[in-house]
Amino acid sequence: MEMRDFQGATSGSLIIAPAAGTSPEGDPICFLFSLSQVEDILGSLEFSRVPFAPSYIHGIANWRGLALPVLSIEVLLGLATERCSYEGTRGLVVKKTGPVDDPEHWKRVLVRIAPGCRMLSSVPKTEPLVAGDYLAADRLSAVKGVYGWEEGLLIVPHLEQILSGELNGVFSDDT
Repeated sequence: MEMRDFQGATSGSLIIAPAAGTSPEGDPICFLFSLSQVEDILGSLEFSRVPFAPSYIHGIANWRGLALPVLSIEVLLGLATERCSYEGTRGLVVKKTGPVDDPEHWKRVLVRIAPGCRMLSSVPKTEPLVAGDYLAADRLSAVKGVYGWEEGLLIVPHLEQILSGELNGVFSDDT
């Protein structure tokens, strides 16, 4: 997807980001983000590893002068190991607005994605699936839903939960 496509998109657009790897059944996995959640799409991403970080935190990167954690949703959800291949390093800057609608207070994270990110103008035809059939019980709060669609599995990450620190405190404000 070209940056000019992203910048010219309407607010109702959706971003489909392929996951690295496949489901246990071998189906391709994609993540679904609303355009309002995505602040930037990076064609390349350089980051530094962080010792002793959880396996799904691949490192930390500089984005517009901010140090952002680099997250692998696949590893967070237990759908891939930390050694999964992204065939290059690309990323989405996703955000969660804070209690104040001020960009200075937004929580942000860089999400690693595989090649092939694209934009859709409407929700694709999907079939709801039981998330517990694909994810461990302690990871269910990290998704809003798991769906079957013509290209495999479509997972909607629950960014509010992921960025709030509800899963294990990595992104919490408690310092």
